[in-house]
Amino acid sequence: SRRIHGPWRDGVRLNSGGFVPGLALLHYHAADRQEWLDQVSYRASTGAYSARPGARAFFAAADREALLEFYRGVQVATPGLLSRLEAAGLMLSARPPLEAARARWFGPPPGAGLTSR
Repeated sequence: SRRIHGPWRDGVRLNSGGFVPGLALLHYHAADRQEWLDQVSYRASTGAYSARPGARAFFAAADREALLEFYRGVQVATPGLLSRLEAAGLMLSARPPLEAARARWFGPPPGAGLTSR
């Protein structure tokens, strides 16, 4: 499989080695629909969605409704999708502490801890 990106720290690409069997890795492209829409142009031209010619062609021609349909199809965990994943043995349920993990590795987000008076 083709790796299109990997981990970076302090502006330096890390040699992460190979994949680890049995390790569950959570990877997502955006926290919500608007963030995904804001980033889709970059991902389609040079990011994750540019790795395959069919994906590049789709995103080059897609209007807003096509983008929203794609988003609903691959980014939204509908009850039907969750049932199909579970039936196929592909469902992993977890509630990872994402904010704590992000802060551990990257520090607090800009403006964290500021209070308004």
